[in-house]
Amino acid sequence: MEDIVQGDPGSWCTDSLTDAQALLLAITSTDFIVSLVITNNAIDYLKGVTTSHQAQAKDIVEANREVNGMKAALQDPRNNRDDHYTKWFRQAEQVCAAVGVTPSMSRLCKRQRHRDNKSATK
Repeated sequence: MEDIVQGDPGSWCTDSLTDAQALLLAITSTDFIVSLVITNNAIDYLKGVTTSHQAQAKDIVEANREVNGMKAALQDPRNNRDDHYTKWFRQAEQVCAAVGVTPSMSRLCKRQRHRDNKSATK
């Protein structure tokens, strides 16, 4: 997509250029990268159980034990979410650095009420 956006505009139709630029902006946003890293880490907990449950001869008691083990493992990130989020945000920062994006945080409030806006020229 970078090649399309930064390349010769004459070789691509306007729709392709617009779509490529929109997708590039979307996948290089901090929100997307953080969501991707957190989702990837969360899915890692499921990987072992899902591959194990795809075996043809699976004992239901053993499968239940594996699911309970996964549920117990997921309890740690829930109980220590600040520690895990800090670790996952560091991973997201590494991804941001790899794609040349400065991590930023979206505005939390919709409207600023308690502080006057000051001009940037002062």
